[in-house]
Amino acid sequence: NGWNAYVHLPDDYSTTSKNYPVIIFVPGIGEVGTNASLLLVNGPSHFVAQGNTMQFMVNGVLEKPIVISIQPPSTWPSAYALDKEIDSILFRWRCDPKRISLTGLSMGAWGWDNYIGSSSTYASRAASMVVMSAPPTSFSLSNYLWFANSGSKWWGFEGTHDRKSVV
Repeated sequence: NGWNAYVHLPDDYSTTSKNYPVIIFVPGIGEVGTNASLLLVNGPSHFVAQGNTMQFMVNGVLEKPIVISIQPPSTWPSAYALDKEIDSILFRWRCDPKRISLTGLSMGAWGWDNYIGSSSTYASRAASMVVMSAPPTSFSLSNYLWFANSGSKWWGFEGTHDRKSVV
């Protein structure tokens, strides 16, 4: 469907049959389009390209997530389009559907915020989100209760020149 992706699999992926946590990254508007190498400019795939193995010690357990950066062919992907990308990822890779983490920059962060705010079904798919400098969505904050009520965690960062919402 025109989306590019960089996929990093854990070093033991081919020797096990287990499901892995997955981190799905959507870039900012400057990395949208058909030039897949733009996915190496920012985000997790940039660090993978620099040699990071994406292995993390969490509460004494070595976690090895699948890390996927996806590139929309055009700006401001809909919640429906993002959901179809998640479906595609879960179909292709052995991802734990209860350990989906979403992250993005600017437009990509907006995409994920828009995703969890557009329906309770979408909101319950992700275990966590970390977004950076997301423009405000058109949804009220009450829509985000779906995400919170599903037990998911959200962590957001804003820059000093980003638009602010009054809560």
